[in-house]
Amino acid sequence: MECTASDIPLVVQVFTWLNIAYKFLKHYKVIALHDEMLKQNDLTGQYKMQSLSETHWFARSRNLDIAVNAHGLLVDLCDKVMSETKLKEGKKRSEEKAFDADLRLMAEGLRRQLLDHNFCITLLVIKDVFSSCNAVSEHLQKSAIDLLAAIEAVNNLRVTLLSSRTDESYAVYEEVIELLNKKRQIHSTEDTEAYVPQPSQKRAEKLPARLYDGQSRSAGGVALVVG
Repeated sequence: MECTASDIPLVVQVFTWLNIAYKFLKHYKVIALHDEMLKQNDLTGQYKMQSLSETHWFARSRNLDIAVNAHGLLVDLCDKVMSETKLKEGKKRSEEKAFDADLRLMAEGLRRQLLDHNFCITLLVIKDVFSSCNAVSEHLQKSAIDLLAAIEAVNNLRVTLLSSRTDESYAVYEEVIELLNKKRQIHSTEDTEAYVPQPSQKRAEKLPARLYDGQSRSAGGVALVVG
């Protein structure tokens, strides 16, 4: 897993995004707005990203889940950070941006990638891979597990990952992206134009050749249901 995360550019891009998103969501101004949006959507106590530890990969799996399941909310949050204004103090009443330029720039970069088709495909694939691996990892850490059960768990994981490398599995990801696009509301602002990611036309461009083990360009992933 560490090798995969450090050697494949698209995977590195996703985890770089997660690091930036974590820092962005920890800013005191963004926290207040994020908490308000969570409350409005009855999601209080959920979708809080964790710091990405070098050794605890659960945080990566958790943050990948949040990036997918709160996709629309994160896009809306970035839109608000980029566009919200406040009354400027002084004799003349005027409006100014509510968030600093560095936060608006960070929001624009995060939003742009959330609306990028290739980025979303990679995000979905990595989410499923990490979710499966994390489940097996937790199972292997149980004190009561024996050697045969451990071997069976690892073999089942391998079968799951290999069986997901099909065009049918890739089609599921395309459907999920379409669902994500339908579930979110795109708001056009004077700072940015709404962009809807379109499916790739060439098969070879959809996923990197070495997304799993370098043996095939076939895309895949465990079936994902977005609630």
